[in-house]
Amino acid sequence: MGSNSAVLPTTIPTVDISPFLDENASPEAKEQVVDAMRDACTTFGFFYLVGHGIPEEDRQAVLNCAKRYFYLPKEDKMETWIGKAMGRSFRGYEPPALQVHQEGLLPDTKEVSRHPRDILRAVLIVKGLHYRPRDTCRRPRSWYISHGS
Repeated sequence: MGSNSAVLPTTIPTVDISPFLDENASPEAKEQVVDAMRDACTTFGFFYLVGHGIPEEDRQAVLNCAKRYFYLPKEDKMETWIGKAMGRSFRGYEPPALQVHQEGLLPDTKEVSRHPRDILRAVLIVKGLHYRPRDTCRRPRSWYISHGS
């Protein structure tokens, strides 16, 4: 007798984007990266990313900034509330239970209480990429200008 349950993956997919970043890579190689990302997103919803060239030191700095930001009191985080940025960037702090995706349903809690620490840490890294606590994690503006971003 067959089962109606879905087969769950045993590993999180890993996508190597180095061909996409290599100016000498063929269009086909770059297209394979895009296909791998699309497949990972549509099949699994997330993936590990390698081949990006971001040094471990910089990744740890982002993680540390995110930790400091999310340990701030709510009042401080609300200074970067997404409602202040609408129409410009759609970025900012969004506290748990602010969004209700369908009338009659409970608000979105952002899964803050249901994930193990390592998954929550990954979420905090992503959120921390856009907003840092005041200027404590920012490099001098001259660094961004000289590095083209």
